[in-house]
Amino acid sequence: SSGSTTSSAAAAARLAPNGLLKWPREEAERYGPAFLLSLFAAILVWEEVWDLPHSAALSGCLLLLITAGAAACSAVFERRLWCRYLCPIGGMNGLMAKLAVTEVRARQGVCSGECSSYPCYRGSCPGPSPFQQGVTTYLPAFATSVSTRLRVGLGSSGSSTGAVTTSATTAASAAAVARSNSSSNAKQLNNWAGSNNTSNTRSSSSTGSSSSIAGGSRSPAVGSSGPRSDGGSDGGGGGLPSSGCPLYSHPAQLADNRNCTMCMECLRACPNGSVEVRLRPPGADLLGPHSASPGEVVLLFMLLGAVYLHNLPDLAAQLVQDATALHLSGVTPEHIAASLVLLTAPGALAWAADAANRLAATSAAAAAASTSSSSSSPIRSLLARVNLGRTETAAAAAALETTAGSHEAASQVLPPSHPVPLPAPFLTLSYGYLPLLWSATLAHYLRPLLAEAGQLLPVTAAMLGWEHASLPVAEAHPVVITFLQGSLLLFGAATSAALSRKLAAAPWVTFMPQLALIGLFTAEAWALILPHP
Repeated sequence: SSGSTTSSAAAAARLAPNGLLKWPREEAERYGPAFLLSLFAAILVWEEVWDLPHSAALSGCLLLLITAGAAACSAVFERRLWCRYLCPIGGMNGLMAKLAVTEVRARQGVCSGECSSYPCYRGSCPGPSPFQQGVTTYLPAFATSVSTRLRVGLGSSGSSTGAVTTSATTAASAAAVARSNSSSNAKQLNNWAGSNNTSNTRSSSSTGSSSSIAGGSRSPAVGSSGPRSDGGSDGGGGGLPSSGCPLYSHPAQLADNRNCTMCMECLRACPNGSVEVRLRPPGADLLGPHSASPGEVVLLFMLLGAVYLHNLPDLAAQLVQDATALHLSGVTPEHIAASLVLLTAPGALAWAADAANRLAATSAAAAAASTSSSSSSPIRSLLARVNLGRTETAAAAAALETTAGSHEAASQVLPPSHPVPLPAPFLTLSYGYLPLLWSATLAHYLRPLLAEAGQLLPVTAAMLGWEHASLPVAEAHPVVITFLQGSLLLFGAATSAALSRKLAAAPWVTFMPQLALIGLFTAEAWALILPHP
């Protein structure tokens, strides 16, 4: 019986207050990036080889696949495990969100000094909302009072005393019901808060939240209203009922936008007005202290390779070869292999260029150090090479002094050589390609957006059987689209170069291979995306 009790306790510890499983954070952090990258690569290859843009059935299957993954995770685990760790669209949005000009953040001083329940992170009471409680508590009493007064008004005037008594009795009963509900809700909130403190301790430490957010010494009832004993306002009194952040992120502890979907749950739940929607410079997440993620870097280069993968026939034509002759059309092994190569090519080129640059810089620094070490002590080298006798000591000393004097004079004329510093590590420097990825992706989809999206109304009408309906069509001129595409690519290249300089924290010459690759990637995207006469 003790074994069954222990197993039941362990099973209960794995459950959230709503009956769903808690997040397996360690496993999700370890295997989540590999799953996301593999799924995204499979989707990109599927899109290219099976021509998903021109197949409504396969496009619908893709949407169903992603929706099914989200639904399955939501049915087993609490909140949105799929969105944070496993969804390929979520990973891409989190990567691009680093360049966003908006952010949702909270003021740390307000959160740590005026809030002890953190409803934005843990969520407020899972029971009925205050509006629902008010409706179920006071509406029946109000209806009874109104009906009693109506009966009194329609009856004789001698029954006014009975009406007053009835109204007083109704009010007293309503007050008793309210007190009973308030007591039960407070007990429910206290029980839920205690269990939530235990369940979210591990979650808070993984997301970088402070220990006070995950529980700590203060553990008041979540969602309780009124002043605290220390004079501050307890969380929940002024905020709306909320289930908490779906990604288990506290807005005061967010380091970047990757784990924020801007769902505004925290803004809705905060009772102290601490959560704010702010404007910021583009790419603010990368301009300050930033922790690089290998999974994000691989995803960045894979998405950059997808831009060239979408233009595979034109890329094959640059090699003076027909895509059909190379078997790069249809479902063929060559087509699948070429798609995988294009997805990995930008990352491999960037890593190889960076590694070669660092190897050359290290070799040059070692050679300069060796030369400087051998030429810095001519006295010792001369003593080591010449075997002097005791009778020649005076002449040798004079010669050595002369040599030392000439070396000192030369050192005063020639400035000492300073080794060129190495740029930031490759993972950190790789985020410099992010503006180019954003601009190239947008430039690729800009033509369908401005030339085809304006036909949405006629196409929808034709699908419903109204082929001859005269509906408006909005299309941009091809010259305008080409101008916008070229401007985007040039802007992305310039911004990538500037961001690389900021991330490198070193002179331009130290990361020249990356600048050359940015120019090469931009020129190739220009040749593939922009139409040529």
